[in-house]
Amino acid sequence: VPGIDRDSMVVLTLDDTTRMYLGFGKKLVWDPDGTQVFFIVYPYGSSQWVVDINTRVRRVFSDSITINAISPDRRTAHILWWNFILPNQRMKFVDYPSLTNERELGPPGAGGASWSQNGEEIAFGYRADSTKIGGDIFIMKKDGTNIRRVTYQQPLFSIGDIHWSPDGSKLVFI
Repeated sequence: VPGIDRDSMVVLTLDDTTRMYLGFGKKLVWDPDGTQVFFIVYPYGSSQWVVDINTRVRRVFSDSITINAISPDRRTAHILWWNFILPNQRMKFVDYPSLTNERELGPPGAGGASWSQNGEEIAFGYRADSTKIGGDIFIMKKDGTNIRRVTYQQPLFSIGDIHWSPDGSKLVFI
């Protein structure tokens, strides 16, 4: 987009009449109701910020919790503590928006949760063999059951930033 620097985070109306510059950073997460965006600004550390799209008011959301994804029904959020995953840590989920009732799902070291469009399944990255560099994508039911692998030994890939296609038949990832 003309006039926007690399690594800039911007909220843009599709007709390009309104731009809201959020700063330099990464990991943008829309609240499914479309009123808020969560984001991490660099070089200011790992604090997660939130902006109200209507009022344009930005504030620090948390210095220790990062919202990684929010379920389509707005009832659950996947969170990270201090914006990283420890090798034996399981994915953490909380009730949203209260951020209460923390629970762990999936295998130790899994991360990058992404809900399917209907909210029934969660795709995530996981390195099943800790002696390998790469990782794979797995899918589980939203309650953590029925875990199944969908890729096999993606060499040299660290799976992250997984997104479902609108019809739920495909995944795209970095």
